Amino acid sequence: RIRGDGVKNSSGGGTLISWSPEDREALRLTRWVNSTGVSLRRPGSSLTSSGASPAKTTDGSPGQNHDAAIYRGGRLQPAAELAAACSDGTLLCELVGMLERKELAGVTWQPRALASRLHNIGKALDALRRQPAMSPVNLWSEKGVLQRDVGVVLGLLGDIHACTAYRKFARLDPKP
Repeated sequence: RIRGDGVKNSSGGGTLISWSPEDREALRLTRWVNSTGVSLRRPGSSLTSSGASPAKTTDGSPGQNHDAAIYRGGRLQPAAELAAACSDGTLLCELVGMLERKELAGVTWQPRALASRLHNIGKALDALRRQPAMSPVNLWSEKGVLQRDVGVVLGLLGDIHACTAYRKFARLDPKP
């Protein structure tokens, strides 16, 4: 069990939930993304303020119906939630735009189709590929991000966080 990183259960018993290594890394990256000023709250995510249940998709994509992956055994899976928040590409585009200090052109901010989500992810990864200091390991993993592959998403966000070119911008206020 990890003291301080667990949460008390909803039954009021006070038992701490231990996080897996992936979940701890997801929590660390979530704190970093929040510190940059980029919101993790996305439509269809369980992090939305409305608390509405995600809608089911009809195109067969992993889509918005991800409750089973996010809540395993009745508990929140931070790594799965972070992967779900990145799966439409808008979070990545917003994060890259903030770090690059320029808005990415051609981003669909409310993507509904699978092609729009894939296009957004490709836009963000293309901008990251142009950064010479970025590790190339996850820069060609569009489908992994789209399919909510936790390893790919955590690796990509970890690489962005570790990129020395972006360190000086991480804590600055966004450009007006």
